[in-house]
Amino acid sequence: METQNYYSEDSGKIGTELSSSTRPEENKWFRQGMSSFNIREYSRSIDLLAESVKELKIKYPDGKNLELADSLDVMARCYQEKREYQNATQYYNEAIEIYNFIPEHDISRLANTLYNNGYCHNELRNYEKSKDFAIGAITLLESIGQGQTSIAANAHHNAGLAYFNLGLNERDVNKRINYYEKSIEHSNIAILTRNNSGIDNKNSKDLVEYYGVIGMAQKHLADTHADSESKHKLYEDSLNNFCTALKSLKSLDQGKSSMKSMDYYDSIYRNYYELNDLEQSMKYCQKYLDTALANNYTINQNYKVKENCDMIKNSINSNINALPISKVICEYDEDYILIEQNLVGEIYQFPN
Repeated sequence: METQNYYSEDSGKIGTELSSSTRPEENKWFRQGMSSFNIREYSRSIDLLAESVKELKIKYPDGKNLELADSLDVMARCYQEKREYQNATQYYNEAIEIYNFIPEHDISRLANTLYNNGYCHNELRNYEKSKDFAIGAITLLESIGQGQTSIAANAHHNAGLAYFNLGLNERDVNKRINYYEKSIEHSNIAILTRNNSGIDNKNSKDLVEYYGVIGMAQKHLADTHADSESKHKLYEDSLNNFCTALKSLKSLDQGKSSMKSMDYYDSIYRNYYELNDLEQSMKYCQKYLDTALANNYTINQNYKVKENCDMIKNSINSNINALPISKVICEYDEDYILIEQNLVGEIYQFPN
């Protein structure tokens, strides 16, 4: 997910211009900082906005000034674009504190700041905080009748992602099930909200991610669930969502070469396997291997896709029941959790 821009409805895209006339009394540092942000000169923007903050803190010693909050907020967004998430959360927190002090603040602006802060906390693996900020953004947007906007959809997605990651790290089975169910709930709302928002979804990377997260949550819930009928339905739903994500990815011309496509091939073949459709399972397992070979991607030896593919093929040829497919590592191993949180395919480099 990309930085959400609260200055326009069709936002969430890096480089969307910010208005430089949000305050009649704005200082030159703020104006110049905004200009630098709009051309993606984030380091220069940070320097200029730091001067704005310095000047405004002198002018308004109580700190209750919207332009000061805006300066801090955009500084945070610059750090977010630079992937310096710890710095970003620091300035987002300062901006949020000021927005909450000022009765006439723009609620939708505060909601966007909460959303972005939650995104950064997710990147820092502070999943509880990420979830809380996402739900805070959703609550504010619904309170002003903006619960069907693209930012609301993204906030639900962030909440779903946070719940999913909380589930991965939870050892208590009942709590884990609850987290996965919450992830599915928010991810479904994200998809519905995005479709109702009026935004053109034809080339939406956001929807690809929405379907990917709900597919992961459904598969992990199925793996955890004891009831066989529930497991079968969840595997089917997961499979359908991964296929939708893959189809959307291909519409973006990223279906053949991206590592993300390998994520989905991997999850699809595992779901087909659980549904006992071995031929389809082998087909997508082979697609995974072919994509890796064609693009010179390295698959870590612990991730036994080749062995799984050979085992499935032998089972089909021998007309016997297949053995359980290989897992990466045990479920609670830190390396395994890292892979699953990255939806398996962002990088194929495991910690030693």
